[in-house]
Amino acid sequence: MPMLEPTTINQSTLEKLFNITSLDVFMINVNQIVYGGWLFFLLLVTLNIILFNIYQSKENQIITNLLYSTGIVSILSLILRIIYITVDGIQIGFITDVQLWIFPIVTGILAMISWADKN
Repeated sequence: MPMLEPTTINQSTLEKLFNITSLDVFMINVNQIVYGGWLFFLLLVTLNIILFNIYQSKENQIITNLLYSTGIVSILSLILRIIYITVDGIQIGFITDVQLWIFPIVTGILAMISWADKN
């Protein structure tokens, strides 16, 4: 399902959304049915921006603060990728594999820039 495609609400969609056995099943259903699988990725991006602004308010070092905030979000993205449910034989997680690798790659690039900047 594309990211900005509207979700058609009908009784089947509502039954699928509210057919929950636990909180993680409900959250994954909301992520997949309502947001097309992008909710938790967007929450991680938002958290990255918030953490960067917190670090930046304490010390004005852009690359280092981006490295710290992206590193924390990378760890959270790995944790979110571990949690999944199985629906009709398909494993569905909070974030996909493609979304998972964005934060560690950015962290690696920032670490190389920070290391090169110190030398």
